Amino acid sequence: MMAASDCVARLTDKDAAATCAYAEQLWEESRTSEYWYPYFDEFAALLRHKNSLVRNRAIAILAANARWDSEHKFETLLLCGYGH
Repeated sequence: MMAASDCVARLTDKDAAATCAYAEQLWEESRTSEYWYPYFDEFAALLRHKNSLVRNRAIAILAANARWDSEHKFETLLLCGYGH
């Protein structure tokens, strides 16, 4: 499994095309597997990122991981206003 810091770095990289492709990969994988769920808190932290594209990608990945969320973290995020 990739280190959380490496995962976040790839999602916030300045190479927009590579970042978009990586986020899409995580989104697709998150829809069918709980592999990325352990990174939920790191993805949630990206909701406070200055770049709106990073925030949008993070919410898509979080939503895809909601099906694996037995701890109700996604619901808490929604009730708290996306981490703001």
